[in-house]
Amino acid sequence: MFPPGTLATTTATEVGLDDPFGRALWTPTGNDAVAMRHALEHLTREFKATDMPAQARSAMLHHLLAALLLRLTNLIEPAGTIPAEHADTFLRFRDAVETGFLNHRDVAYYAQRLGYSPRTLTRAALAATGVGAKELIDRRVVLEAKRLLAHSDDPAATIAAKLGFADASNLVKYFSLRAHATPAAFRQQFLAGIA
Repeated sequence: MFPPGTLATTTATEVGLDDPFGRALWTPTGNDAVAMRHALEHLTREFKATDMPAQARSAMLHHLLAALLLRLTNLIEPAGTIPAEHADTFLRFRDAVETGFLNHRDVAYYAQRLGYSPRTLTRAALAATGVGAKELIDRRVVLEAKRLLAHSDDPAATIAAKLGFADASNLVKYFSLRAHATPAAFRQQFLAGIA
């Protein structure tokens, strides 16, 4: 959801910011939960504060966001913990989705293309990310839709075309079901949050 350059390149790499298939749900507990709550409260207070010059405030928010994301992403197991029997399958699937999600949103397409069964891709995705293959594809499409809605003024019809939907109504149905908001409502909420 962040535009390029929001975080320093090294931080973005460390937290996996550009990994659309990275873990999407963290549940901190104990001391980690307390630390996360404090970090989030600090970021929220500074976001709401208006007593600094805009450039200094922006730099501070970037640093606090980096600290929050570094703390959050280091709660999970280190990279490379995909069970060996699923690692190659998942990585091949992930790469295929990244190159094909604009045109293909069904697991069967990727299974046929890669020479696996849909069940094999689902098992590999579950082992690597905790969600099935179809959910992984859908999350990638929704992430791209959110980026386009948040960082462009393009109308829904243009975004639908960029994402491979036949028309805006198909995008609205798909997005609403998965993001629990219409594209217009998401854009409005996003803009209200940064205004």
